[in-house]
Amino acid sequence: MRLDLSDDPHEPATPLSLGYRAGRHALIALLDGMRETGTHHVTLNLHSERPVRDVMEELAADVLPTFHE
Repeated sequence: MRLDLSDDPHEPATPLSLGYRAGRHALIALLDGMRETGTHHVTLNLHSERPVRDVMEELAADVLPTFHE
């Protein structure tokens, strides 16, 4: 899934070709919805003007832990 992770955590998801631009809260909702419909693995293709390190750190700190509770 192509992902343009917004630096605004509250930005709603908007579709992109093969993915979304979204803040982390909308991304969590998207991934949770996918899990509920049977998707258990997603590859994220990071496509952002933000530094990759910043995006990876936000995903690791704020998104991934949601799915390990």
